[in-house]
Amino acid sequence: RRQNEVFVDLARRYLGEDSKVFILDGADAETTRALLRSGGVAADRIVCANPFPDTAAALRNSGITVVERRAEDWLPAAAERFAALYLDGCGGAPEPLMACAAHLDAATPPAAGFVLGFTLTNADPLGRPVADREQMVVRAWAKACRGHGLTTHRPFDNAADADNAPPRSHDGTLTTWITFEPP
Repeated sequence: RRQNEVFVDLARRYLGEDSKVFILDGADAETTRALLRSGGVAADRIVCANPFPDTAAALRNSGITVVERRAEDWLPAAAERFAALYLDGCGGAPEPLMACAAHLDAATPPAAGFVLGFTLTNADPLGRPVADREQMVVRAWAKACRGHGLTTHRPFDNAADADNAPPRSHDGTLTTWITFEPP
């Protein structure tokens, strides 16, 4: 729940007239509902990837666009400009999250930059430490962003935001927030 609040706040900060929000969500539609309740994100500006037909149908009831594919298969070719992406629920392997960074080859990021949130669980099939896997994802997205002249920042690292920082780890899941902005 707290991570959805953080995502809503960051999404509203970066969302412009020509951009959308990309999420992964389940049948409970918690992230979708948080975005819609915020009043700052309309349903037609939310795109969700979910490869399961029953779950996708349930999510469509919220009025959002649902792509019945895995994020790492759809996002790299998507031409939409996303001001906020929340890749939640990807499990423990970093490779799908890294593959999503190829999205920046297909679409120009919004001029003001964008925010990325992602989760990793302890359930990595190769047994790699979560900190190493997190860095693999961060590096892949940072490399993709350098080609667009964007720099990488971690919200909540500065003193002004430190008191509002969400927990990084909860119940075996690590959540990371990164912003990419012009220098």
